[in-house]
Amino acid sequence: MSHSEKTIEVAERYLSRQPVHTTSASGEPLWTRGQMLRAFYAGQVAVIEDEPPSPIDRGTVPCECTKVAQDDSCPIGYPSLLCDVCDGKGHLPAVKLDGPELWEIVFGIADDAAADITDEQYQQIADAINKVFIDPIAAAPSDDEVDDGRSKCFVCLEAFFDGDPVYYSDDGYMHETCCGPDRESFYNEDGELKEGDPVPRPLIWTSDEMKVMPIADDAVNDDLSVYRFSKVMRAKMEAARNNGRGGWDDPAQCSLETLSAMLLAHVDKGDPVDIANFAMMLHQRGAQIQNVYRFQARVAQAHVALFHDDPTDVPERLARFFEEANETCQALGMSREDAHAVVDYTYDRPTGDPSKEIGAAFLTLASLCVVAGYELATCGENDLRKLQEPATIKRIRAKRATRHGRGPLPGLDPETPAGEQSDGR
Repeated sequence: MSHSEKTIEVAERYLSRQPVHTTSASGEPLWTRGQMLRAFYAGQVAVIEDEPPSPIDRGTVPCECTKVAQDDSCPIGYPSLLCDVCDGKGHLPAVKLDGPELWEIVFGIADDAAADITDEQYQQIADAINKVFIDPIAAAPSDDEVDDGRSKCFVCLEAFFDGDPVYYSDDGYMHETCCGPDRESFYNEDGELKEGDPVPRPLIWTSDEMKVMPIADDAVNDDLSVYRFSKVMRAKMEAARNNGRGGWDDPAQCSLETLSAMLLAHVDKGDPVDIANFAMMLHQRGAQIQNVYRFQARVAQAHVALFHDDPTDVPERLARFFEEANETCQALGMSREDAHAVVDYTYDRPTGDPSKEIGAAFLTLASLCVVAGYELATCGENDLRKLQEPATIKRIRAKRATRHGRGPLPGLDPETPAGEQSDGR
């Protein structure tokens, strides 16, 4: 392993254990300047301890001990043989990082992780890191700098600055970003949060011990709440991707009506994170929540492509509805005998009012979906989307052309074996 690879490995391992306070627009962690400096200093120390590079390979820089004036009475000489940094050699290995190498080390392989970093900020980071490599003694914190009197977060060990949102626990103060985002991470004066309890507002850090830390105002609390919620949303999206879900941003796979129907269906389930994710998808597609309750109007539009030159009628629609209702019952386990028994029971009773019976059919189907575990709106949207595909339209039109003379039975699909005929519509 080369010295550069060793440095990168140690630095990345160090950063992987650090708390993430903020992320870039693409979701990559953006480390603080202090975290990066300590990471690369740790990497450089590991290289020196593992295998000190020769001056030929990397070049050297004068050790700080050579810059200290020594009087004539010094018995040690110049440089100091007592220097435990250079071991009396008078020089240290130097590394000058710049350009792609520095970019790769700081931000990883994906350059877009630093999309929000300006050229000026990048140069400041580069100068700070190179200072650690080239002049490690000068860059290393002194005893005074290590403990500069600032209070530090007991989680990330980073210093507090005036205006930082903080929480207090039995272990001490912590940055707001080091807590959460799940509600289980927060407590109020009564203990664990119960349903309906808001996440407590953080305090705003002040280094003036004579002042009482104020509670975060509405603007700060709103921003922090949205940020915490977005982290929970991202976790849910990641879990969905890991389960093979996706395609919400592809109109060919997922219509606006489908997204809207799924959002409304999840309103009934009650998880606000799922609802927010579906709302995000619609927002990113530039759409409002579609009026999926006008499902019947969109079915009427689908009629145009299917029946414009071969009109359908009530008897055909009754037969197809009866067929699909029977197939649903068959798919969910109803036997032929039970189906015939229900038909006989129904037709032995007086004829009902169409409006009432349609309402009862709709309500009963929704009730069946509740018990069987299906989303009625989602199932309907999926089938309507399939019905509008060119291949489906072509197959149904060809099949309907053979229905004449078959009474209530659907037409025959020339490309499907007789025992597998379906989808009469």
